[in-house]
Parts: sequence; C-alpha cells; structure tokens
Amino acid sequence: MEMFGVRAANFTHKSFINIILAFMVYNVFLFTSNYNAYWRLRRDPNIPKQWLEESENTKLTEDMRLEEERVTRENRMIGKHGLKDRKYYD
Repeated sequence: MEMFGVRAANFTHKSFINIILAFMVYNVFLFTSNYNAYWRLRRDPNIPKQWLEESENTKLTEDMRLEEERVTRENRMIGKHGLKDRKYYD
C-alpha cells in the first residue's frame, strides 16, 4: 500500500513538472511567432506606411514615432560631411 502512494506521488509530480515545461515551451513558441510576424510586417515594403499609421494598435503608432525619430536622427548625423562613418573617423 505504501508503494502505491509513492508511485502516485511520483506520477503526480512528474505530470505537474511536464505540464509546467509544456506551458513554458508553448509561451516561447507564441512569443517567437508573434515577434517574427510583427517584424516581418514592419519590414514588408508592399504594405503602405499609411496603413501602418492608421492602424488602431497604440504600440504600432509608438513604434512608428520612434522609427521616424530614428530616421531624422540618422539624417542629421549624415550632415555636411557625407556619411556618418567618415564624419566620426576623420
């Protein structure tokens, strides 16, 4: 009778750990698929920027604002001296 309880406890523990590991793997899978889909959408040249700007997603509009700031910052860095790499290493 004691071995029955030990086996039941081992099975329960093993099942609980396997469920936790499966949950973690599932969440990693969801994160990577959503992350890849998001950046694939952002880099797709066939999607007009107007569509991205008009979307209701607030994170997307924050990303668009950050991207516009990055582009203007890079344009300022190019400046009179040509490419930014030359400006810093001359």
